[in-house]
Amino acid sequence: MKLRTILLPLAIVLGLLFPQAHVCGFLLRWVIASMMFLAFVGPLRATWNDSGRVLVRLMPVWLLLGPLCCILLRILLPHHLEYSWAVLLICLAPTGNAAPSVAALRGGAPKIVIAGVLVQHVLVGFLIPLWVWLLGGGSLGAEIPRRILLGTLPLVILPLLAAWVVRKILPNVATRLHRVQGISLILWACAVFLVVAGARYDLGRMELFATGMWAWAHLVGLAAISLLTCIVLFKLGARLGGQSFPEESSQILGQKNTILAIWIATTWFGPWVVLGPLTYVLWQNLYLAWQTR
Repeated sequence: MKLRTILLPLAIVLGLLFPQAHVCGFLLRWVIASMMFLAFVGPLRATWNDSGRVLVRLMPVWLLLGPLCCILLRILLPHHLEYSWAVLLICLAPTGNAAPSVAALRGGAPKIVIAGVLVQHVLVGFLIPLWVWLLGGGSLGAEIPRRILLGTLPLVILPLLAAWVVRKILPNVATRLHRVQGISLILWACAVFLVVAGARYDLGRMELFATGMWAWAHLVGLAAISLLTCIVLFKLGARLGGQSFPEESSQILGQKNTILAIWIATTWFGPWVVLGPLTYVLWQNLYLAWQTR
């Protein structure tokens, strides 16, 4: 049995069992930065032209799918606006910072995925407030763009620059690091454990279920919509990537920066909307674990 077959499901189970590990959440940034460094320290097979072609296919879907689903859910479930807002935030959440490393582990080209990470993180801070305003949710203010640009982009750019320096100055070291892919897999499992533990802790801290069965039914409904969204995003991304870049496109559309989505939902939308991106944490990691088996 391959290590990757059991390591990711084990990380998810441990995260669910030990939500107390959320106190180590500050390590997540360093784990993801290390993963990105290892993904880029090796040779980059794709070109920026490839990245541009992939993004041209994916960006219209990323820009419009969330708002369209939001409008559809408002028509179908007019008394449950939290469903529509949850799907909007999930779909518009930018590609997760760990996605390039995950794509590399699965044989994809991280250079293409990093283009999606950079472009989406630059645009999303302005895009989410705009769509929320257009859909009648009021203004989210200027804190979102500032928080995203200052808090997230350095996590992408600094490992990329460090990897470039090592490739140029110490090419032998870069080659050896690139060959040790097992380190990236272990780091990925650590990141999954920390993210799931944090989500499990947040869910328990909300105390949403004092009202009885209605609240549990609400959770099941949001979790089901989150699961459907997860499957659609990953599958649609793979299809749009064609035969050349299905893995990279699937990661760009499907693997989300859920921490950012959870922060926005917690700050501006309330605890019920938070359940959408919270459950997406579990679904996307289960999907990736199954795909990487």
